[in-house]
Amino acid sequence: EILHHDHDELTGAYLAPLLVYVGNLQRSSETQHSVILELTSLVHSLHSSLEMSRSNLETQAVESRLAVDAIAAVAGERTQTYEMERSQYMQHMELQLETLEAEAMGAVNAVADAAGRSGVQVS
Repeated sequence: EILHHDHDELTGAYLAPLLVYVGNLQRSSETQHSVILELTSLVHSLHSSLEMSRSNLETQAVESRLAVDAIAAVAGERTQTYEMERSQYMQHMELQLETLEAEAMGAVNAVADAAGRSGVQVS
């Protein structure tokens, strides 16, 4: 009976702390497993967000290029319109100048003719 009692005490003295250690080790392992699962989920979520952001940036870059091209096209059209209007205005002004020159020459010739008929010399 003493041996049995000593055996029980030894078993309790060594086995109880060992069981507590194994239990703590199991809980720690479960906690680490849970943390690993949460971190894996977070990594997947961050990866998805990164892909979505990259896709949005690519879309915005394409839209920006299209907007710049459209603005350049409008600016080119406006430049062309301005050049056409300027050319038409210059032609109009040249015609007016020719008309005025012709009228002035007509007036000079009329004065010269009138002076020639009256015998006055125009210098």
